[in-house]
Amino acid sequence: MKMVRQIIAFWKETWVQNKPLFFAEMIGTLSGMTAATMMGFQSPHPNLIVIFIMYNINAVLFIYSNYVRKSSWLMLLMTFYIITNTIGLWRAF
Repeated sequence: MKMVRQIIAFWKETWVQNKPLFFAEMIGTLSGMTAATMMGFQSPHPNLIVIFIMYNINAVLFIYSNYVRKSSWLMLLMTFYIITNTIGLWRAF
């Protein structure tokens, strides 16, 4: 229960300090979760075009949030995801 309160307090702090960052992280998380859910439930033949687009939305928004939070390694990881998802999107057409 203490961990849940800490997470909620962190969300509230982010909301108060930087609303665009809060929405970027929220939308990025939801788009990544949606893509993963689609991949899982549509397996073995998921709609890859939509999934790659959702993952790219996720990565772009997380690059922004990691830039604001000064998290260079996660920015590098999200850049890698954008590159691989863009290649996958290209190949899916």
